[in-house]
Amino acid sequence: MRTKIGRLIISVLLLGCVVALISTPRFVERARAEAQTASQNPCGCWINVATGKPAPTVPANGANYGNGSRTSVQISGSRPDEASDPGTNESFVRIPCQPPTNSTVQPPVPLPSPTATPTPAPNPKILWDDPVDLFFGYSYNRAPVEAVKNLNGFNANFLINVKTEYVERGYSHHANAANPATQRVPKWSIGIDGDLTGAFGSTTTGTAKSTLHRFLYLFGPQFNFFPSQKTRLFVHPLFGVVHDSGTTTVGTFTSSGSASAFAMAFGGGLDIAVNKHFAVRPFQLDYNPTHFGGQWQNSFRFSAGFVLRIKKKH
Repeated sequence: MRTKIGRLIISVLLLGCVVALISTPRFVERARAEAQTASQNPCGCWINVATGKPAPTVPANGANYGNGSRTSVQISGSRPDEASDPGTNESFVRIPCQPPTNSTVQPPVPLPSPTATPTPAPNPKILWDDPVDLFFGYSYNRAPVEAVKNLNGFNANFLINVKTEYVERGYSHHANAANPATQRVPKWSIGIDGDLTGAFGSTTTGTAKSTLHRFLYLFGPQFNFFPSQKTRLFVHPLFGVVHDSGTTTVGTFTSSGSASAFAMAFGGGLDIAVNKHFAVRPFQLDYNPTHFGGQWQNSFRFSAGFVLRIKKKH
């Protein structure tokens, strides 16, 4: 009788071991799948296969719960994500960590805006705010109604500045103690111009040779405009006197004469500053009518030369 009972107990134990061996892999796989899909189980935690509850960690020397440590836990050598406790027949599985994902769309990195080329700071030594300018240069005069039609000579004028209108311009990128963020630069000005022209020419027609000397003495306002700190555009209406003297020689006979008349000049030109003392005048064009003998004569004048700038102290 005892032998039969003992055999029955042994059979039950063997049957239980077989069932445990057969069920354990199924529980492990089920726990792994449930743990991987359960949002409440954080990535990388250990899960009790039987209960499906997480264990904080299963180190090599034990599974740590909130109420203590169990030192009989063993991590599988071939499967580092599986562990078991031979003392309690509990099995554990660790949820594999998934690659981190970042669903937040990063805003595009703005491209740096191109840096504007800074406006050059005004040079007070170049600016056209001269109290006095002196011009001297070459002059060509065309007198269509005269016997001598082409005259070459000089042109000189003396300009006194009367009024300058300034404008404030910003130069913040140049600002410092000696160079403020805004500076006053000339916008336009008015001056009084005194003009002197001497032109000379001669021509031969057959046996007759003629010469002509012409002097113009003109005076009037000059209006100046400044497109940039180095350039000056000007226009002027000038009024005054023209004096002509000439000779005509035919063979051995020579006659001479002179006359004066009212004259005007309407025109303008361009000056380009070289430095604080000098500027270049590439052109000056004038319509230059004269009034001899009660009639108007149309003449024209072209001049080019250099300007001596008498600057005020800055």
